[in-house]
Amino acid sequence: MSSVQNIKMIEIRKAFITIGNRPNIEFSDPLTAFNCFFDNRVMNFCETRMNKKIYKENLEKQKDNKYITKPEIYLFFGILLSLVSTRPRNFRDCWNKNKIAYNDRIAKTLLRKRFYFLHYKFTLLSKKDMKNGLIAKKPKIIKYLLALFRTSFYPGEHMVIDETICAFKCRVLNRTYSPGKPDKFGIKTY
Repeated sequence: MSSVQNIKMIEIRKAFITIGNRPNIEFSDPLTAFNCFFDNRVMNFCETRMNKKIYKENLEKQKDNKYITKPEIYLFFGILLSLVSTRPRNFRDCWNKNKIAYNDRIAKTLLRKRFYFLHYKFTLLSKKDMKNGLIAKKPKIIKYLLALFRTSFYPGEHMVIDETICAFKCRVLNRTYSPGKPDKFGIKTY
């Protein structure tokens, strides 16, 4: 191993996480973190839920929509995660060559029409869950994800917890007021 590679390895902060029965998973890249939380169980759930919606729509409206595959769901999530950092005004701009937000990688990965179709069909809630509301009853998949998130992270010696106020001026029960801060009204987060 060369000295440059050795220095790069030292610079990467490694976070070790225990998820379920899998102890000490190294988190040096975001894809590993994504694959730990969105495992086969979550992807199978998303695939069956979305395909069930498509199947019902095909029967009711005599359509011939193409069913969704697991690789397409991974591409869909990948595009959503990549758009978090760039934040275009509109998703359509990523596929339009005349716009500044055009992204060649996204345009080649998934067609715009297919992305919007997946975006429209994606849901973790059934109609019954939507009727009751998320607060009334959490679906099994949300409970599963919450359990994974709760049991997965143990802070190490290089962890710092900080509080900040996110600016928010609407009516909310947990809105705080700090006269010394630039954003006087907001929601306190840690």
